[in-house]
Amino acid sequence: MNVKNVLDNGKLYSARVLQISSEDILATFTAGANNLTALSLGMGYPITSAIPHMLVKAFKNLAAAGIAADYDFKELAAMKSAASSGPATGGGGGGATAAAAEEKPAEKEEEEEEDFATGGLFGDDDDY
Repeated sequence: MNVKNVLDNGKLYSARVLQISSEDILATFTAGANNLTALSLGMGYPITSAIPHMLVKAFKNLAAAGIAADYDFKELAAMKSAASSGPATGGGGGGATAAAAEEKPAEKEEEEEEDFATGGLFGDDDDY
């Protein structure tokens, strides 16, 4: 016997619905939850899954303001001391290229300003 269609509550579905696994359902739900969280963060509307991200963003803003105003609080001091003690992860291999880059002063090439024909778009009197 080969099932081609499934009838459920008056609706006809393809037989592929019988092949859906728990992992497929979980992946679809996770993707939907991530989209909902991203939408919430974009709108600034707090939902349960977006609140941790909003709190981290708020702390980053406070830390940036504290650094800019030379104001210190306990959590910022802990973050500064952790940053000054060195990187937390050992990303080796880049030391030689960084030292070579420091030896050569960066020369900025000045770009020549080009005249573009805007056709009077910005109120210029040039007729092209």
